[in-house]
Amino acid sequence: MAGQYAEFVAESSRRVSDSEGAVAIGGDAALGDPERKEGFSIGSRLSGSEVSALPGGASLVVGGELTANQVVIKRGKAVYQKLIEAPGASFAIDGPHQAGPSPIDFAKEFSQLRSSSSAWGELAATGTVRSEQPDTLVLEGDQRFNVFSVQAAELEKARHIKIKVPLGATALVNVLGSSYNMHANATYGVSLWDHTAGRYVQDDYQAGSDAFKSARSKLLWNFPQATKVLKNYTSWPGTILAPNTSVALGRTGQGGEVGPGHVNGSVIAKEMTSISGAETHHMSFRGCIPDPEKPGKPDPETPDPETPTPEKPGTPDPERPEKPDPEKPGTPSPDRPGPEDNPDPEPSEQHSPSAAPVGNLASTGGDSMLLYMGLGGSMIAAGTLLAIRYAKRRGTSQ
Repeated sequence: MAGQYAEFVAESSRRVSDSEGAVAIGGDAALGDPERKEGFSIGSRLSGSEVSALPGGASLVVGGELTANQVVIKRGKAVYQKLIEAPGASFAIDGPHQAGPSPIDFAKEFSQLRSSSSAWGELAATGTVRSEQPDTLVLEGDQRFNVFSVQAAELEKARHIKIKVPLGATALVNVLGSSYNMHANATYGVSLWDHTAGRYVQDDYQAGSDAFKSARSKLLWNFPQATKVLKNYTSWPGTILAPNTSVALGRTGQGGEVGPGHVNGSVIAKEMTSISGAETHHMSFRGCIPDPEKPGKPDPETPDPETPTPEKPGTPDPERPEKPDPEKPGTPSPDRPGPEDNPDPEPSEQHSPSAAPVGNLASTGGDSMLLYMGLGGSMIAAGTLLAIRYAKRRGTSQ
């Protein structure tokens, strides 16, 4: 079920800015900040079929109390145990909403997620991890399902992370250790190998070809041991699985502000917080990972590498312009709106370009693929599907 959400949180969440997908929080949530005149927008990139597939059709689920300031439900509806309008709020929720029982059994879901995360964290590495100068960590694999194992302290040292696997392959990165701080050495970029371009491309919202977006949608960062994960201003590709972890998309405090940065994928965590400007984008995980409760069972008809869909000529590039980090000349930094960019205190109607190219990667040409994550007896499904039967064509349809 977690694969249907851009944010799937076991306990509490404090968020501002935006999530393009659905959001589910098992405990209490504080969404929007009246002091900073910021709200929280949900579900702008959900399709009608994706909303229909959500439990209860709810794009926002809060199992406890929802303290809300300018929460805008773009698609679907909100369900919560109790609604509290934040002190000083101009309004609480704009969109369909109601009090009621949670349509999600968070205890059951996270029991399975923790079990899977732990089991996947013990898988033997099949890919290599090596250092390049200066301060670059390279992960390379040549399997259909690639497992990388890296200590959090080693990953923290890298200012640039590069990942290369075969076209259409899944990459599982097990990050081992009690905490991970992406700002420890100020990591400035994560790059994936773009098979169409024939080079590494640094992640950004609409970066790279369809082959690059395919690699991003099949990348899972697993934190089976961590209790804290801090993300800095760097755009982070792939899904973060941290079921025992407090995930912070940026922070404020001594030493100044860190972040915000965006996640081009989903966040599955015990707790979640963010600073202004941090977004989760609607780019669901579509990789194929063995069911941890059935060791040794082969994946169903391992798919052939995908053929990237040719990009349409003449289509304007919707990629956001990157702003340089003032502290790191020459390195890109995600857009971060300032007061002059959004004078209206209500959440802006302007959203990021559509993530549809990633959402359409389940099939290319004449092939369709089985893309799932086994979760005990259930699955993390890509988009709205719990499972897609892989049919391999050899000249004629089967």
